[in-house]
Amino acid sequence: MLILCHLFFGILIGAVIYHITRKKSLFYWTVAGSLLPDFLDKLVGIFLFPTFFGGSRLFAHTLLFLLAWFCIGFLVQARYKTLAGVCLAIGIAIHHILDTLWNEPGTWLYPWYGPFKQIDISTYVQSGFMRELSTISEWFFLPAG
Repeated sequence: MLILCHLFFGILIGAVIYHITRKKSLFYWTVAGSLLPDFLDKLVGIFLFPTFFGGSRLFAHTLLFLLAWFCIGFLVQARYKTLAGVCLAIGIAIHHILDTLWNEPGTWLYPWYGPFKQIDISTYVQSGFMRELSTISEWFFLPAG
């Protein structure tokens, strides 16, 4: 899934959470969570360590990462009485749902299904940018983002 779609659904679910709790910060945590997996994995896999990882879906796209954030969120909630960590985890869950990661068991169930899938990163940035511009759904979500 592409960035504006993640942003749109992060805003949508964040708005629902804001409507229920009346806490604006939870809205921001949810939106941040919906973008976090791509931000972390693309930073690590493409820009920082491209020869080592060579991928755009790494640790933040795993079920283990999602479950860890839910655990952290509930611990933060119990200790500090804030739902910020849970809302971040909800945003990450939104991202995983939109990416339909269960269709990629090698990534979602890492490390149980072996290493991450390698991609040709030499053209990834340019082709990813063109994919963002040419995908109709991104144009649909542009006014909402």
